[in-house]
Amino acid sequence: MPTPVIPIEKLTPMLRQYVELKAERPDVILLMRVGDFYEAYGDDAETIAGVLNITLTGREVQGASEKYPMAGVPHHAMDRFLARLVKRGYKVAVCDQVEDPKQAKGLVKRRVTRVVTPGTLVEDSLLDAKTNNYCVAAVWGEPVSGVSVADVSTGEFLVTEIPSGSGMDKIVEEIGRLCPSECLVPEGMDELANAIRAYCPATITRMAKRELPRDSRTALLDHFGTTTLRGFGCDEYSAGLDAASALLVYLKQTHLGAVGHIRTMATYSTGDAMVLDAAARRNLELTSGLADGSKSKSLLTVLDATQTPMGGRLSSEGFRPRLPWGMGVPALKKDPSPILPVLENLKNDPAETVRRSVANNLNDISKEHP
Repeated sequence: MPTPVIPIEKLTPMLRQYVELKAERPDVILLMRVGDFYEAYGDDAETIAGVLNITLTGREVQGASEKYPMAGVPHHAMDRFLARLVKRGYKVAVCDQVEDPKQAKGLVKRRVTRVVTPGTLVEDSLLDAKTNNYCVAAVWGEPVSGVSVADVSTGEFLVTEIPSGSGMDKIVEEIGRLCPSECLVPEGMDELANAIRAYCPATITRMAKRELPRDSRTALLDHFGTTTLRGFGCDEYSAGLDAASALLVYLKQTHLGAVGHIRTMATYSTGDAMVLDAAARRNLELTSGLADGSKSKSLLTVLDATQTPMGGRLSSEGFRPRLPWGMGVPALKKDPSPILPVLENLKNDPAETVRRSVANNLNDISKEHP
């Protein structure tokens, strides 16, 4: 069903509202709340009808010979359909009613309340609680390139710089090791974007130059409310700051500025961890099975005896490996032997049974934001 070309002034008020909101975000699918449904129109309706295998219908438009394409999903099943769209790599803007329809005078006021992308999910129903959902920004530069990584659901925010002397191999390997759901690459860096796309299945999002901060350092200082980046360990960074500021801008765009829970930034060095390329990780079945790619058939699942989502995410970090020894408790990560006797005693300690029962009812603290 092709979308008819109709002057906007001839559309119904609600269709006009949809078209105007869509014009603000042309690169995403717009789902607008209408009564008990979230509806899409035009090309977006055709897209979701095909992806979600739902009925494509149409709305009558006065003076038009063809119907305007329309498709919708029940509001109570929204998260399920969102998950399917995001899994296919689509970005979705959710537009909600911001006033009571019963009290509205004329057309109900609506506005976009969230933009859902593969790397910026925060809804527990759309996430694997024991796996970090990373969004990465990569910036190519000489003599160093920058990589920044965030899990917006937990507030984790990291940055590093990688020598560019050996070409793009090291930056691409690092992104592959992080296993992000989404990777941001500035426009003009087509070679980097293509290299990442060929190496890992992350959704590639291009950021226009007009979207990037004019001064990366200032953008980060303003967000964290500091006068220097020395305390974060990245005061001497260049490309790393460009990557971090680009990522921060994108998170603010998708979450409509609500990223106050990202309160700090940490640096790490890629030289502090062993690198396994994608083929090695796949063949070893570290985090996904070789046959169907499912996590349930991986070495991680076999060895993961953690009781909480936080523990599960920490456990999965060791299988990337993602962070250097310098993060967290460095001495014990390098040499855990001092606490092995304690752990052995805990295995036979009745109190451990109590601890496990408490853990089963423990909230995911790292996702508790004020």
